[in-house]
Amino acid sequence: MNNLNETFINNWKEERKMNIEETRVFWDTKAHSYNKGVYEKNQRKSQLAEAFFGKGIINKDSKVLDIGAGPGNYAIPFAKLVSEVTALDISEEMVKYLKENAQKEGLKNISAFQSSWEELDTDTERFTKQYDLVFASMTPAVSSYESLIKMIDASRSYCYLSGFVYRQDSIWDEIREKILKKDKDEEKQNKIYYAFNILWNMGMHPEIEYYEREHIHTYETEDLIDMYTQKAKSSAKDIGKEEIEQIEKFIRSKEDNNIVEENMKSKSAALIWKVL
Repeated sequence: MNNLNETFINNWKEERKMNIEETRVFWDTKAHSYNKGVYEKNQRKSQLAEAFFGKGIINKDSKVLDIGAGPGNYAIPFAKLVSEVTALDISEEMVKYLKENAQKEGLKNISAFQSSWEELDTDTERFTKQYDLVFASMTPAVSSYESLIKMIDASRSYCYLSGFVYRQDSIWDEIREKILKKDKDEEKQNKIYYAFNILWNMGMHPEIEYYEREHIHTYETEDLIDMYTQKAKSSAKDIGKEEIEQIEKFIRSKEDNNIVEENMKSKSAALIWKVL
């Protein structure tokens, strides 16, 4: 390992503060609202799978591993094009919805199970060099050098990784700054930067694309209270009852007929590379 790569790896470790159990609970609270969007018109998810097919990255005989699959936003489009999809998520609720959605689509080639990618033992015949595409879209499951290497080890051809490089959420930003007293700079979005440079220094030269988006998320009030309470507990270890009550009061001040809308602006980046 060269000194430059070691610097990127060490910096990534400094930023990474993921608690497995807190992460699982957080995504359980998001599963209900995330599942609502699976069957809404979202052409980009299907188009991405179709683009991979058109470029020969996947074909009808391919095996795909979807890390942080959620309720099946990408696993389902992939399963319509390839032989087999293995989909995993840290959230039991997400996996439950994924299985239900696959059944609704009549898809029998998706194997879905609940697991943390970080804790999963991939040093087995089931994972090592078993997949033509290892896919991780906008998920904290790949948030360290070790989890990135596990992706590479599971692939016999291609890997795909995407994440935010910038994000602004109107309600969460106010909670973080006014109630939790945390600066925006404390939530860094450097995953893609570290991953790109680590891969480059390993001799793999990933292609990179950027996407900008501005949209409105719609949540049921209780779902958003649960979600941001868990997120606050994860990001501020000294949070107390008073802050929790303030978060609930603040969110309720934004509701209309038990619905809360949150404006989100973001820029994300996606890497795709051929495994050496």
